[in-house]
Amino acid sequence: MKKNKITIHDISKHIRVDSSATSRALNDSVRVSKKTKTLILNTTSEMGYQRNLLASNLRKRVTNTIGVVPGISRHFFFN
Repeated sequence: MKKNKITIHDISKHIRVDSSATSRALNDSVRVSKKTKTLILNTTSEMGYQRNLLASNLRKRVTNTIGVVPGISRHFFFN
């Protein structure tokens, strides 16, 4: 059975703040007050929120992933 993942929209609805404020708080923006940031971070840990790294990396266009190909007997280089 597949478990539903908690999103920033779920957290925003739960504490009645805008989802953009939730996103900014999770990204440690200075545009969110300390009180709101603390509330959002506490709620994310209580609800079990985990950031989707694949989605974040796709948005940034950076994966920070190294590909390894085992069992190659000949040496060659990719350009």
